Amino acid sequence: MGYGGLAVAALFLAPQVGLVLAGLVLTAHGVWDVIHYRRDQVVPRSLAEFCVLLDVPLGLGFLVLAAVG
Repeated sequence: MGYGGLAVAALFLAPQVGLVLAGLVLTAHGVWDVIHYRRDQVVPRSLAEFCVLLDVPLGLGFLVLAAVG
């Protein structure tokens, strides 16, 4: 709920600030999934691996876009 709430909050901020917040939230979620992957708990390892490979590059890409724009 925390990650989803932050993502929704990003919609109500200035575009660049919202992009930074969304990028940080996605990257943090990817890091959280690394923890799940290493512990092999909460979600299947394949799902945690997929989320890491999706969330981290997407989050870092958002941060780069915010820095450039």
